[in-house]
Amino acid sequence: MRNFLSIVFFIYVFSLFADDVQHKQATSESVESIENAVAKIDHNDSIPQIVRKEKTIGKEKLQTKAKSIKIIKDKGAISLICYKGGVCHVKDTRTVDTFSGLNEVIIESFYPGVIEESLSFRTPKNGKISVFNYQFSKKDLSREQLLLSAVGDEVFFQSSESNKLEKGRLLNISREKDGSLAIIESDHKCFLVPINQCLAVGEKALNSSDRDSLHLFFESPDSKKIDIEISYLTANIHWKHVFIVDVFEKLDRVDIFSKAFLKNDTDCDLENINITFNSFFPALSSSDCKDGVLKPLKNSSAGKYVRNLSVKRNSSSVCMLRSVKEQKPKLEYLVKISTKILNSDLLKEVPVGNLLIIENVEKLGIDVDFHDSELFVFHRINNEQFFSGKYSLSSFTKDNAFIFEIGTTNDITAQVQQTDFRKLSEKQSEYGVRVNIQNNKSTESNVMIVMDTDLMWAVTKKNFELQKDNKPSWRINLKPNESKELHFRIRMSN
Repeated sequence: MRNFLSIVFFIYVFSLFADDVQHKQATSESVESIENAVAKIDHNDSIPQIVRKEKTIGKEKLQTKAKSIKIIKDKGAISLICYKGGVCHVKDTRTVDTFSGLNEVIIESFYPGVIEESLSFRTPKNGKISVFNYQFSKKDLSREQLLLSAVGDEVFFQSSESNKLEKGRLLNISREKDGSLAIIESDHKCFLVPINQCLAVGEKALNSSDRDSLHLFFESPDSKKIDIEISYLTANIHWKHVFIVDVFEKLDRVDIFSKAFLKNDTDCDLENINITFNSFFPALSSSDCKDGVLKPLKNSSAGKYVRNLSVKRNSSSVCMLRSVKEQKPKLEYLVKISTKILNSDLLKEVPVGNLLIIENVEKLGIDVDFHDSELFVFHRINNEQFFSGKYSLSSFTKDNAFIFEIGTTNDITAQVQQTDFRKLSEKQSEYGVRVNIQNNKSTESNVMIVMDTDLMWAVTKKNFELQKDNKPSWRINLKPNESKELHFRIRMSN
């Protein structure tokens, strides 16, 4: 019997030892998996990779109390890269006093509109940390929600009667048809105050932006002061690019200005911040993702403009990027012939426009992506600027030139006449057309003639060569005081 009890006791002790070994091995594997899953990112001044949260933390790590719990409210060194796609890459560097071992840091004061999946971290200068977990808390920024979370606290409000700042205790929020009201007790009286007249809860103003917070849980090998660079994307800071072309009165000179319209749609002021305007669209597509992580985006060195700017909250600012002055454009004359005037055999005058051509745009040092950019043209008369027109720059990329029309001219005259009309079938008709063009100048002039119609038609029996373009067109050269007559037929589908 004694031998039997000895055997049972030995088996029990052995099972405890085996469980302990298995538990240590599992714990070792868990910690190793955590250390392998520490958030890492390749920062090369491009938009950061999207890092995934690691939620599988070893039990020992969670049960161990962090040696340092810090709350960091003030923004650190900020730099921004604004992309034309409507997204801004924020780099925010915070200085943290760390202790050797586990640290817990709560960081506040982020720009609203943080794209949580884009959060990433690194220590750019000194020190090295291992991030085990983080949690980003977004709070409702509405005044009503902030007041609801402060019921029972001291609030400051503006009195409707005396227009003075009063203090009281917030009892509740009453939702009415005309808007929500705060129920406030002050000097043993009860007040119904519109929530837009509630200015602060305690010492914290209701328009403060310090509401989003980042809870960072990491391990540090040393006790020292380190810089943690927090990167994230926001869509609430964006910019739009425009060209402004100033055309001088004689149409022999243009000045070109490349400008940025920066819009700050946050409730935070941008004060003396280095902003890089990146004129190209970042390529965000499913093909750029691998295993759920976004690859670093290509960030071409071309099209970058760095400026130090201050922009107030919920406002915009205009910033000069580049100016190219005293450019000599080409001048042509444009004759637009619409099929609407081909309805009689009467001779009709056609307005002739000044067609301005600015060639070799890239050689002017303008390297902005034309997509989603606009061009504003101003024409000077007696040295006073007049707005001439707005264009989408995507239509000016052909042959790397800006081409736009500036008013009309009397230097060239054009007359159009329908010579005959034939109905070929129920679906087709044919017109005969004659165009007389006269050069009234004492110098040679180039004229571009365009058949300005969206109807289906074809030019036949012509005495000129057609240009390859979206609409049938051709160019002719006229010597001083020379006139030319063009004949052609157009076949149209009814």
